[in-house]
Amino acid sequence: MTNLQKVLILAKILFGDPESLVFLYHILMCFLGMYVNVCFFALELLIIVNRVPTLNYIVKSVYLHWDQLLLTFLLECLIIYVYGFICYISYQGRFLVGASLQTDNTSSNEAYCQNIVHCWMNFMNEAITSGNGIGILMGTESYSSNNLGFFYSRFFVDVTFYLIVNVVMINIIQGIIVDTFS
Repeated sequence: MTNLQKVLILAKILFGDPESLVFLYHILMCFLGMYVNVCFFALELLIIVNRVPTLNYIVKSVYLHWDQLLLTFLLECLIIYVYGFICYISYQGRFLVGASLQTDNTSSNEAYCQNIVHCWMNFMNEAITSGNGIGILMGTESYSSNNLGFFYSRFFVDVTFYLIVNVVMINIIQGIIVDTFS
C-alpha cells in the first residue's frame, strides 16, 4: 500500500464520517477562536443545532428550499430597486437624515439618495428592517391645496411599497419556510 493510498483512506475516514466532521469543526473553531478572533467561540454553539433534532429540522426547513428563498429574495431586491429608482427620480430632495453628528462635532444633513445605488441600499436597510416601509425615510407631507398631487403620489408609493414588500413578499418567504413543516 502506497503513501497516497494511506492518505486517501485516512481522508475518507475523517471526512466521510459525520462525527469526525463535527470533531474537526470543534478543533477548527477552537483554533480560530484562540488565534484569530474570540467571536469564533460563539460559532461553537452552533453544534447544538446538530445535537437537537428539532433545531436540526428547523434549519433543514430553510436550506431544503434555498433555491425558492433565493429567487424570492432576488425578486424582493428587484422590487425595492424599482421603488428606489422611482423615489430617486421623483422625490430626491425629500430624503434627508436629521442632523447627524460627525467626528468634528458639526452637524450636517446627509441625503439618503445621493445616487441610485445609495438610494437602493438605504431602502434595503431602513425600509425592510424598520417594517414601516419607505414613508419613514421621507417624513410627513402636508395636505394642503397646493400640495395635493405630491401628497397623493407619496401616499400611493408608501402604501404600495408597504403592501408589496413588507406584507406580501415577507409572507411569501414565511410561507415557503412553513410549507416545509407540513
